[in-house]
Amino acid sequence: MPDMPPPRGFLFDVFGTVCDWHTALAGAATQLLQDYGSIATKPVSASDFARAWRQRYAQETQRRGSEALAWISLTEIISEALKELAQAHLMQPIDDAEIAKRIGCWRRMQPWPDSVTGLLQIKNLGPIATCSNGNFADMQALATFANLPWNQILGAEVAHFYKPHRETYLQSVAKLDLLPEEVVMVASHQADLARATSLGLQTAFVIRPLEFGSPGMGEETEVTGKHTFVANDFIDLAKQLAAAQR
Repeated sequence: MPDMPPPRGFLFDVFGTVCDWHTALAGAATQLLQDYGSIATKPVSASDFARAWRQRYAQETQRRGSEALAWISLTEIISEALKELAQAHLMQPIDDAEIAKRIGCWRRMQPWPDSVTGLLQIKNLGPIATCSNGNFADMQALATFANLPWNQILGAEVAHFYKPHRETYLQSVAKLDLLPEEVVMVASHQADLARATSLGLQTAFVIRPLEFGSPGMGEETEVTGKHTFVANDFIDLAKQLAAAQR
């Protein structure tokens, strides 16, 4: 991308880009299916349950961001999604208290093997912050669990809009006290990056081939957009960003 200044700040998508959501959600689904049983006429694997849960989250945040709907917390979104899946697939009913306990897996995701080392290297180049649909409390808890070294927790709750609403990106950029063209949005989802590009940010596409648990289940491995950087992992990205600052 020509005529862009050296990058000075870095925003990160988290679920899938920094952390492995599939393993965490599939683990929770395994326990749910063991505890409550699976409806024989609607059998579902833990992996499929996890992907369906993530899909409902993604569809609802996309809808709310695109239509600029009134803010509700991510806790409400993922709780309602789990209730719908439980009604469809579990033999026994699950109450609200149990739902509240089971959604804790969204705050206990392991980082990808390169994530922490790469984030620390990128942090040497400028401030690093989340630009996630996760709420402040979710991101703080996940940062503690996964040792993620953020300078700031930003994203949807800053603007009270979910991505892809423009303010989610632009208010996060403003909190870094930088211009959009000085900030790199990092994600493994190219629609996220396309929206950032449309708002003047630089972008970095990081390939996460196992994001959905198994190859061919929804991961993005082919470059379909124009990105400032394309990297195999965060360590690769850190090298490219350092070179861009020279």
